Amino acid sequence: MDVITIGTENKGYYDILKDSCKKNDINLINLGLGKKWTGFIMKYELLNKYLEKVDDNTIVLFIDAYDVIILKNKIDIIKKFKKFNKNIVFGNQSGFFPNLTFYNCKGHVYNSGSYIGYAKYIKQLLNIIYNKDIIKKVNNDDQQLLNYCCNNNKNFFTENTTCDVNNDIFYITSADTYFDLNYLIFGKLNIPKNTCILHLAGSINGNNYLKNIGYDITKVNDINFIFKLKQAININKKISFIVFSFIILIIYIIFKLIN
Repeated sequence: MDVITIGTENKGYYDILKDSCKKNDINLINLGLGKKWTGFIMKYELLNKYLEKVDDNTIVLFIDAYDVIILKNKIDIIKKFKKFNKNIVFGNQSGFFPNLTFYNCKGHVYNSGSYIGYAKYIKQLLNIIYNKDIIKKVNNDDQQLLNYCCNNNKNFFTENTTCDVNNDIFYITSADTYFDLNYLIFGKLNIPKNTCILHLAGSINGNNYLKNIGYDITKVNDINFIFKLKQAININKKISFIVFSFIILIIYIIFKLIN
């Protein structure tokens, strides 16, 4: 199994990701280190180039670099992947706010930073989604691109892909997590015991959880908040305005109730 990520610098949870790979006897391949960041579509470009030299039957796990932690070894990951009996399995990021913000694929929001599949079919996927007109339409956002293309290539996605809705392999947070009382009050994440990969999407802080399972959280480097805010707004500007207005309204109501 090839485990691929693309991070152009050391930030966020990248050092913890590397430690988690060592702990679980996984060789992490970073295709972006030292390169100039050109946008999220860069992930598809570099992965596509890498796969040109990879055997079609190789299992490839792609993960984001700055907010993903490996929790299980590769034997467990591969075993769970094969149980799906599909050529590509995507992490599930469905939820109230993601469903408002992103296009969906077969009723779910496929995550573009957590997926696993056979190289042959990931190559086919990349050929489908790398369309410059569509990339421009979705403001160069890799996750919008993936889910948008699903709706225009239903045969490929229905026959070859599925979504990990039960968190067997991937557990992915989102903006919804901010409204979980355990997280708001205690900083706790309700991570399934047997999940293999934690993806702290939505800038969720996983420090308490990671400290409890033995990681040195002093290695965590903050990700620029303004960068993350621009990323969120760029995904879908109209919906982002509605979502942020809704969040401000909730905060205002809570403030009035407290006072």
